[in-house]
Amino acid sequence: MEIESIQDKLDTVKIKMNENIQFALKNTDKIEDIQQKSELLSESSNTFREKSNNLKSKMCSKYWKQNIMISFIILLVIIIIILAVQK
Repeated sequence: MEIESIQDKLDTVKIKMNENIQFALKNTDKIEDIQQKSELLSESSNTFREKSNNLKSKMCSKYWKQNIMISFIILLVIIIIILAVQK
């Protein structure tokens, strides 16, 4: 009778340990998934940063080109007006 009681307790402990091991394995899988997602997010953020810096550079270049063109046109119009007034 005492041996059966000890065996029952031992079986209960084995079942509980198996459950704990399964739970730990599931948590390990979840942690690996989270780590992979974190790495992907980091790569995406680096790509976004590079693309946004490239876009910023292009827009800045476009801005200055427009300003130079507008200044040139205004200067050309002023020269034409001055030449027209002198005649």
